[in-house]
Amino acid sequence: VSYEIKSDGWGGTYALFISNQVNIELAVLGYIYANKEWKKFNIKLAPNEIGHQVGGVFGGGSVSSYKIEYVERLR
Repeated sequence: VSYEIKSDGWGGTYALFISNQVNIELAVLGYIYANKEWKKFNIKLAPNEIGHQVGGVFGGGSVSSYKIEYVERLR
């Protein structure tokens, strides 16, 4: 799994992009820091899914930091 904070394409707003680099389905649970508060997220990543977005204009605000609690294999 890889993580990157980068522009979400909406002019100055950032999001966390998560990519699954293995051929199995994964669950990721963590927190993003956006709009001066920590917000919890949990997502399911398909095998080899690239660039799943967390945060940003339509996802809770501009992300400046993140914490990952766990990554779990599904199925």
